[in-house]
Amino acid sequence: MEFELHGITYRYLNNYFYFRDADGWNFKEASYDHGYQRLRLKKDNKRKLYYAHRIIYSLYNPDWDLHNPKLFIDHIDGNTQNNNISNLRNVTNQENGFNRDVKGYCFHKETEKY
Repeated sequence: MEFELHGITYRYLNNYFYFRDADGWNFKEASYDHGYQRLRLKKDNKRKLYYAHRIIYSLYNPDWDLHNPKLFIDHIDGNTQNNNISNLRNVTNQENGFNRDVKGYCFHKETEKY
């Protein structure tokens, strides 16, 4: 699947992202954050991190706002590596928390601990 984001054409194929420039298609290196694949893409000449599952969900649901941090996407099977559209669903923050194995804990960003 090909898509354009901030004036750059990308291709998502077999769980990998590629971008097109004057030399043709190039592999887009992804990093991982707590098991989630993320990409550093340019927006207004600045680099911004995007989670792959959010990009993929927004491609199939154009009315869903990729840039709204109050919108959540859930991996139905709990596998953060499975970014197939059939495994992604729009949920509330509370619904997203139901998938955790342990209840009563939350993630603290500053210390990166639960």
